[in-house]
Amino acid sequence: MKCHGDPKDAPKEFLMQYGDKKNETIERLANIDQLTGCYNRRSFHKDLTKSIKMCEDGRLHTLSLATFDIDHFKSFNDRYGHPTGDKILEDIVALVKKIQSPRERLYRVGGEEFMVIYHNTTLQEAIGSCQEIQKSLKEYKIHEGNITLSFGVCQY
Repeated sequence: MKCHGDPKDAPKEFLMQYGDKKNETIERLANIDQLTGCYNRRSFHKDLTKSIKMCEDGRLHTLSLATFDIDHFKSFNDRYGHPTGDKILEDIVALVKKIQSPRERLYRVGGEEFMVIYHNTTLQEAIGSCQEIQKSLKEYKIHEGNITLSFGVCQY
């Protein structure tokens, strides 16, 4: 094997070539929920703080939040097993991502608990978004069971 350049420069050259990619990977792992691929609790707190500041200094006109969780999720896990519960979480995130607008960001903040931050979205628009999620979920069935969500929505 033939080496190019001075071997003592290898780590610096490696970092110059691969450092950005490594930092992107670390950032992704720190902010993205591994199971569902949506943003995680850490991202939610960071983004909410930033969004409130943007609202207070006038960069955002409105800020709405929604929280939702999967009703009776524990019973699905207990009855059908955790792989089924994981599939439900993944499917719900995929459904929400498919219908959400660029002004919305979804976060998994707990086991089956989610938050959505809505930028420049009124309370009524955020409620409409949640109703759209509920409507889309009506057709989703798993093991002859219906999945329902409970929502809470507010505006800052």
